[in-house]
Order: sequence, then C-alpha cells, then structure tokens
Amino acid sequence: MPIVPLTVIFAAGILLAHGFWQARPTQCSHSFWLMWQHTPAIRWGLSAAPLLLLPLVFRYRRTRFRGMGVWAPIYLLLGMALYTAHPFYPCLPPHHVGHWARMWGTEGYPVMVTGVVSDWPEEKERATFYRIQAETLHVHGRVRPVIGDVLVKAPRYPAYRYGDRVRAVGTLRLPPVFDDFDYRRYLARQGIYATLRAERVVPLSRGHGRPFWRALYAVRRQAAYILDVTLPPPYAALAQGILLGIESGIPRSLYRDFNATGTSHIIVISGFNIAIVTGLILALLAPLLGRRRAALVAIVGVALYVLFVGADAAVLRAGIMGGVYASSLIVRRRPHVLNTLFFAGMVMLALSPLTLWDVGFQLSFLATLGLILIAPLLQRPVRRVLVTVVPPQWYGPVARLIDEAVVITLAAQLATTPLIIAVFGRTSLVAPVSNLLILPVQPLIMVGAALGTVAGWVWLPLGKALALVAWVPLAWTVWVVEKTARWPGAGVATPAGLRPLVFVYYALFGLFVAREYIRLTGSPRAIPLPSWRGFPLFQRRAVAPFLFVGLVLITAGTRSSWTSMVRLGQEHVFRLRGTTLVWQTRQRVSVTLFGTATSWSEDTTFVDSPVWVVTHTDARSLAFVRQALQDHRPTLLILPALCVQTAPCPPAMRSFLVTVDAWGIPRGMLSPRTPFRIGDGGTFLEYLPGGADVHPVLLHAGEVTVFFPADVPVAWQDAWADRIAWPSSLVLPLPLPESGTWPTSRFLRAARPRWVLLPLGVTYPPSSRRAVATLPAWAYDPDEGIDVRVGRDGRLRR
Repeated sequence: MPIVPLTVIFAAGILLAHGFWQARPTQCSHSFWLMWQHTPAIRWGLSAAPLLLLPLVFRYRRTRFRGMGVWAPIYLLLGMALYTAHPFYPCLPPHHVGHWARMWGTEGYPVMVTGVVSDWPEEKERATFYRIQAETLHVHGRVRPVIGDVLVKAPRYPAYRYGDRVRAVGTLRLPPVFDDFDYRRYLARQGIYATLRAERVVPLSRGHGRPFWRALYAVRRQAAYILDVTLPPPYAALAQGILLGIESGIPRSLYRDFNATGTSHIIVISGFNIAIVTGLILALLAPLLGRRRAALVAIVGVALYVLFVGADAAVLRAGIMGGVYASSLIVRRRPHVLNTLFFAGMVMLALSPLTLWDVGFQLSFLATLGLILIAPLLQRPVRRVLVTVVPPQWYGPVARLIDEAVVITLAAQLATTPLIIAVFGRTSLVAPVSNLLILPVQPLIMVGAALGTVAGWVWLPLGKALALVAWVPLAWTVWVVEKTARWPGAGVATPAGLRPLVFVYYALFGLFVAREYIRLTGSPRAIPLPSWRGFPLFQRRAVAPFLFVGLVLITAGTRSSWTSMVRLGQEHVFRLRGTTLVWQTRQRVSVTLFGTATSWSEDTTFVDSPVWVVTHTDARSLAFVRQALQDHRPTLLILPALCVQTAPCPPAMRSFLVTVDAWGIPRGMLSPRTPFRIGDGGTFLEYLPGGADVHPVLLHAGEVTVFFPADVPVAWQDAWADRIAWPSSLVLPLPLPESGTWPTSRFLRAARPRWVLLPLGVTYPPSSRRAVATLPAWAYDPDEGIDVRVGRDGRLRR
C-alpha cells in the first residue's frame, strides 16, 4: 500500500512550497513565472505526473517499501512544482482581468465587463452571483481584450443562465480579506481573482459555452423546477440541496439551525449520496447486464452525477472512491478502503493543489478516515452489549440501526469535531441526538425525491404522488432540527485557547493512523515510530476510548466557556442584517431594532426577542413591522413619542397603534434623550432628536454604544455633529449602497467612532471616502450581514 505514504509526501511537498512562496514572494515582473504558471502543458503535465507514476510504484507491491527512498523525493518535488505552477496568488499577465483588479485594490474602479456565464449561477435572497469568463474590459474609454474569470454580484432579476453572453456594468475590485475569513483566498482556490458588484447586467446573446454543460445544466434546472412544484417550501429547497446540491434556496434561518445542531452534512452531497447512486445502478442493471458491465455503467453514472451536482471537494472525493469501488468489481480485486481514500486525495490534489486548504475536503477526508479506522473499534463493544440486551430475532435490525445512527455518527464526529472547533469556533453538544433522530430517514428522502423527479418529468401528477415518499421524512428532519436548535448547547461558541489542544489531538490521531497503516501492511519497519508498548495509540482496543476522552476534554473546555459566556454573561452580541439590528445583552435579553423597510431582511432572527424598537415611522416600514407582529409577539414594543398632546399623531402611526392595541401587544412611546433600561446589566437605549420618519437610537451596552440606523439624511448628520456629546466607544454602521445617503466628513469627525461597519459596494463622495479611510473599519457583505461580540473588557471581535 505505497499510495498512503506517497499521498502524504505529495501533500507535504505542496505545504513546503506554500511556505516558501509565502516567505519569499516571487517577483512577478520576471517572465519565467508567467510562462511557468500560464503554460497549459506545464500545469497539466505536473497534474498527470503523480498518477502516471503510480503503476511504476506498484511494481514494489511485494516488497512495498524497498523503493520508497527513490519515490519519496520524487513525489515531494512533484508536490512543490505543482504548487508553484498553481499558487494562491500567481503572477497574472497584463491582459488578465485579475491584474486590473490588483491594480485598483479593494476600492475598485467603475468598468464594463463583457463575457459569458461559465458556471451554475448561485442565487441568494437579494442577489445572484455569476461566474463570468471575461472577454473584454471597457475602461478609460478603451475596449481591451482580457482573459480570466470574474465573480459578478448582480440583482436577482432578471436571471441569466450558463452560456449567456452579458455585459456587466459596475465596480471591479480585488476580493476583500475579512478579519475572520479570507475571501480572497477562498476565491483563489476556484481560480477567481476579481469581483464585480454590478449596477446592471445587459444581455447580449445566448447559446455559448459547451453543449455538454448546457445540456447537463438544463436537466439540473428542470429537476429543480419539478421539486419546486411537487414539494412545499421549505421542503423543496431542502430536497434540492440533498439530491441536486443546490443549497441557495434553503432559508438562512433553517441553514443556521442545521449548523447549530451539527447536521449540515446531510445537505452536502457526499459519500452517502454516491453510495446510493452506485448501489441503485448495480442493483437494477446487474441482473440484466452482469456485474462487470453494470459496474461500467455505474462508473459513468457516478461521473455524471458528480458533474451534475457541482463537483465540489466533498462530492469529488466521494465520486472517486465510488469509481474505484466500481472498478474493483471489473478487475475482481477489491482494494483496501484506506488505499481508496488516499488515492482519491492524491487525484484531487493533483487536479488542484489548493484543495488542501478546502475545509470541505478536510472534513470529508477526516470523516471518511474516522469511518474506516474508528467505527470498527466502536462496533465491537456496542455489539457485545446488544447481544446481551436485544432478543435474537431483533438483533440484526437493531444492530444496523445503531451502527448507522450512532456508531458511524460518533466515529465521524471523533474525527471532525476538533477541526470544526478550530476553524469555525463553535461546536454542537446536541449533534449526537439530532443525528440519531434524522439519519435513519435520509435514504427515504433521496430515493423519494429522485423517484418524484423522474416521474414528474414524465407526468407531473405522478411525480407529486411519489414525492410524498420524501415529504414525510423531510418534514420530520426539519422539525427535529428546528426543535433541537433551540436546546441549550446548540451552536456553542468556543474560545481560541482550545486550538493548541486541537493540534495535539490531531497529532495523536495521525500517529494512530500511521499505526493502523503499519498493522495493515504487515511491515513494522515501514515508518520509524517509537515502540512505546504502553502508549495507548499502540494498543488498538484503547484507541477509541483515548480519542473519546480527548474529544471530551476539548468539549469540556468548550462547555465551560459556553457556560461562562451564556449563563454568567460575558459578552454582548449584535447582529446586523440589512437594516435590522438584533442586540443580545449579557443577560440573554434580545432587542430588535427595525430600520427602513426598503432592505428589510425577512430572515432576521427576531423570533425570541422580547423587546422591539421602531426607528422608521413611514407607512411602508410600519407595514413591515405589522406583518412581523402577525407571527411573533414581543413582550414590549417601543416607538418614538410622536402621538403626544402637543403634536398630532401622523396617520400612518395612528393606524399602526390601533392595530397594535387591538392585538393586545404592550407598547411604550419614548421621548428623545429619555433612557430606557433593559435588564440589570447596564444596557439602555435612547432616541435622538429626529424628524420626519427617521428616529435614530443610541444603544448603550456597558463600554460600547451603537448608533442605529445608518441611513440618516445628510442634513441631519451635520446638524447633530456639534449638538451631541458622542461617547468614546461608538460603533457606527455606515449606510448601505441602496440607501441614498452617505456619512458626511463633518459628522465622522465629530462622532469619532471607535469602529465603523463598512458595507461592500458603496459609492460615497470623495470627502466621505477619505474620512472613512482614516477610521478603523470592518468591511462586510450587506447580504450576509455581520456579527460583532463585545467582551466585558470592551474589546470587539467578529
């Protein structure tokens, strides 16, 4: 099994080259690097070389490690060469669209880009992201031919599809780097080095692109439409994610619940889906064609399905493993699953060395490794217990259920939970219960959705009837996830101090994998490891308890941190989504501030907020608040004091108050500069003197004050600049691109905010841009929003 150490050495070469590239950045002015990184023969040759050499390596299958002294440096150099040909930030030629984006930086420059939509569009709530293969760039009054891909953020409608040639008008910029997320590196893994926020997109022609992809995406689009009409929301969107890999239609609140309960893996196409596709093809065609011919069809079917659902890292790894399994039926020699996993990893790294930094690939690889090595160690004691407590006639079904719902889930979590803690800073203590309840029904969802889609293609009423097979388990899945997401311990934040423990955990886990590899190969001298006979990792029966204890120690630290943060109250948290702000005090009291309705987000988490604050009193904004009140009833509704004896009540407010009083919702009208205390932790709010339909609020939370809303008219900002004693620790959200206003330089100089929250895509006047550039700023995507935590010491972090 030389494939395992060679894959590790190949990955080590990629990491080594990355370290060199980061420490000593190459001068891109040298023509050698342009030739090296942009010559297809070099890149494809380096990608194929590791796989072409494998047959030569397997000549040593009887004496597996006699040739390692020769092949190890070869694969190390191949990994280094492949990364230098495909680094995160390559040297781009002058006619590459990414070259222009780097020249203008994150500020960007207004341009027109003409190109062809080259991938499946990703739809969001208020925008659609298109990957456009650029052809021309109109800048400085000239049309320049360019190459490269651009990620275009465009309005949701009108919609375009793969193969459409369009002209996008907007600001071309370098992808930003956030404090908690390197968006530039994320796009670089996909070969994208420029983004464009389009003000408008003009269609030019259709029918471009490759006919194969046009046909495949047409089938995918029709399948998504059939699921939409055969299943009610949100079950249709969830079925699209499970069957087709289209996750854009899943509501954000539901997606957050999946993340909080540790069940988001069922939405991602993975080995489970590939196993079902392979098993169905073999079961249906083996009696007709024979097992070997059916295996050939299964290989083609798996390849088409991988391309059909998008071929991301997790599904590509699963597809390669499924293809290797089907190939083993043809040659009648089944490889060891550990070999298959590492072979899939080498293929993916050979295709793109940047896959090594893909978190989806890392989680998928570790989860499969846990199933291979840890699950068998857990099955033995579990089955010994089941034999004693389960009647013989029920032993088989109960054992399979426990294996699939408990043992496999626990094995995968033992391998992946520390990585989730290190990368995402959170974990879920309710994940075992949630997975135990929903995993048994997932095969019914995939089979039922597939049957409904195929039948709906022939006759839509038949598709609706067969979709009932998937509707019941989908409803059960959503119900369980939504309920368990409200339990204590769902989506627990973890401190950064646990990351060293995570590193130690995976170092020991790597030793265990090496130990298992040595045991499987039967060659104890394969890898020079210390022969500590008393060490737990070299006693196979103690491995699973050892890893479990390690995971308990990590989650125990997580639990203690979560307890101190939630129960004792160590942080304030506020979430800005569109023009709605949700503030959570240290006593876990939520306050929702409603801004203007023009960009109000229906997905805002205000369900559990007992206090609602209204800052816009125009008829449209009040209508949106009234709509929210139909489904959710706060404990208290706070409004500006407009209906007083000295002033008549505006008609929109008078109608709104009649509705609120008829529904029996407690309300209070607060005068300007009158503090309203929330809880007992020093949190209070006050209205500023406003006018017309905008009534700003200062929300004081201990050491930090937040000004809201951001879309205050320019004239009022200058009027307030010198009248208000601004606090020293002010957090100031800046106006959104579509708000029609901007922060004035006079207002920013007077307020002196500690932090400003800068939405991407804004076009402020030059004086405002210069004033904002002098302030500490957190840039964020307005569609995604931003979460800010305020510690007891007053420090802010995202």
